[in-house]
Amino acid sequence: MTVKTKDREAGDKSKGFRLQRLRAINLLLEQMEKNDENISVFASTEYLDDVYIKTVSPDGIITYTEGDKNYDPAKRFSFMSNEVTNSLIIFLDNWLKCELSETLYFCFYTNVEYTKEKNSPTVKKLSITLPSKAILEYLVNNELEDDVIECIKKRLLYEYEEQYKNEVGNGYLEVIKKFTNERWISFLSRINWKFGQYDDKKLEKILVDKIKNRSFLGYIDVTNKEDLIIDLLTEKFSANEQLTDPLVKHVTTIHVENIFLRISKDLVKKDDPIYDIWETLIKPSDTRGIQQKVIDVDPEYNKLKLGLKARDIVGIIKEYQQLTDQEKGSYRYRVFEACQRKLVDLLTNKDRVIDIDVWLEELFEAAKNHIEDKSRDYSYAITSDDAIKGAILELIDSCFLSFDEEGFYYGSI
Repeated sequence: MTVKTKDREAGDKSKGFRLQRLRAINLLLEQMEKNDENISVFASTEYLDDVYIKTVSPDGIITYTEGDKNYDPAKRFSFMSNEVTNSLIIFLDNWLKCELSETLYFCFYTNVEYTKEKNSPTVKKLSITLPSKAILEYLVNNELEDDVIECIKKRLLYEYEEQYKNEVGNGYLEVIKKFTNERWISFLSRINWKFGQYDDKKLEKILVDKIKNRSFLGYIDVTNKEDLIIDLLTEKFSANEQLTDPLVKHVTTIHVENIFLRISKDLVKKDDPIYDIWETLIKPSDTRGIQQKVIDVDPEYNKLKLGLKARDIVGIIKEYQQLTDQEKGSYRYRVFEACQRKLVDLLTNKDRVIDIDVWLEELFEAAKNHIEDKSRDYSYAITSDDAIKGAILELIDSCFLSFDEEGFYYGSI
């Protein structure tokens, strides 16, 4: 049975974005330090939780998720703090989604310390009898006694019900209500509590030292470029957060090695900022798709060829799904501006004879040369000939390009 859980993507993520990515980099580098070719590591941010690490080795698969909280160090968390209970609700949902996996582990990471619970209105409302020490101290030391578990159960069941009362369905509430103490112990004992840890600024300095003193990729010289490596990796995690397919969301050791190699050869290029212009373009008024545009200028055009072009459009759209909005927007704009310039030449030539295949080839040559020229300064995720041809067809189908004056796009920023 599929259980619908709370969508947390729209929540307040203003705290800890950079900390999450730096923690993911740190965990990735720690695994790479093991220098074990039999271990594969996959890291993501904003997937299941703030940080996700999956380690695959001959011994099996270990999955680890982490909630990262970056706050003013003067702040203190108790078990009753919303930041703590919310993380535990996320851990519970993810553990149940993964069918109580024995190889799934969690971590609560924060730069602040913990404190003892107060006899707050919530504590009184739930008739919780607080133990002699801070509940978090029992959890940190894995001292899971029955009276402590009773406090935890009351608070988490109440919090879970509160979070789901305005949602469609109630998540795993009924399942959690039936948890035995043994099941609670199994859940709580797989959480690693890390209080008083590095904040994002201190962690970044630690990462610089780790890269300087690494035992892996020693043959690649990145001296004095450690900060750039960290920036590129954080950008990679940030970009991948927008991808929907879990198979391509992850950052792996291969990505790290590629960044090291690019930097060592001074091949690092910036993302093309033209994305901002693409976003401001006025929507085309021409609503014809590629089939109608072709037939309007060449009614006898081969229908089989049109079918192949439709398939090519589906292919490039699939490739676009693996890109960030910025990568896709910049790429489409560069192809668009090159083709539009070429179309001006074609459409204003008094002796023109419209030949769809010839014109498409000329558009391709113009776009390919333009992308190759811009690639000297900027980085593009896809540059193959097939991708460029597919991008041109998709721009025609989405009404930005046409074979006649009727569909010529005059939109401006």
